[in-house]
Amino acid sequence: MKEPRKNIDVNTIGVLNILEALKECRSEASFVHIGTTTQYGSLIYEPADENHPEFPADIYSANKVVGEK
Repeated sequence: MKEPRKNIDVNTIGVLNILEALKECRSEASFVHIGTTTQYGSLIYEPADENHPEFPADIYSANKVVGEK
């Protein structure tokens, strides 16, 4: 990855900024977070669901996991 800090800023800090803005505005808007299948790494079972353990395959996937939490 050429720019790991930028990846963290977008996929982790960016999500936090959006959620804080929604909270401050008391918005009725919904927030949909899009993840990636690589957050799960090698699947233990298929199809994977929201209860499947996450084993991020790379830094991008790890940042998506953090942003989702």
